[in-house]
Amino acid sequence: LRFSAEFSKLFNTAAYNTADRYRSDGITLSATLKSDIAVTKGDYPLSFIDDYRNYLTDRIKTEFSDDSGALMLGIFAGDELYYDIKAAGLAHLTALSGMHLTLIITILMALLSITGIAGTYRIRFILTVVLTLCFTAFFGFTASVVRSGIMIITANIGAVFYRKSDCVTSVGLAVLLITLFDPLSCTDA
Repeated sequence: LRFSAEFSKLFNTAAYNTADRYRSDGITLSATLKSDIAVTKGDYPLSFIDDYRNYLTDRIKTEFSDDSGALMLGIFAGDELYYDIKAAGLAHLTALSGMHLTLIITILMALLSITGIAGTYRIRFILTVVLTLCFTAFFGFTASVVRSGIMIITANIGAVFYRKSDCVTSVGLAVLLITLFDPLSCTDA
């Protein structure tokens, strides 16, 4: 995104519904937009994921021009319909949850094990990490998917060291890792 803005010190955060989050993240400036926002195409290591998302979005728009296409765009791309669904209090019905990630990774690992591609624990772990990171990046690192991704990775890391994984330890480690980077995330249901 390319735009110009004027910055000023943020004195009153009462207008924001998450005022303490701004303070804890050290956000002390407010920006006032002074120009139009121009979208420029960037080149970065994971740009192929954005390109694929754009491709899928365009396909959905052309193949499903009715309400079902709008719902798919709302779920996959966070289109305008998603914000309407969220405002209506129904976002939990269309949210991409950590359960989806768990099911997809479990099915993919089973298929790879059956075909013999993921024969050893270490190869299976590497594939799990790569597939989990690709999935979370594709869906924009939503909170529930990131939590599930961390839990999947930590639950499978025991196999690398020939140890049995423990679900409670994985949940605890996921909470620890998430709250290290954002202490207020523990209040985010």
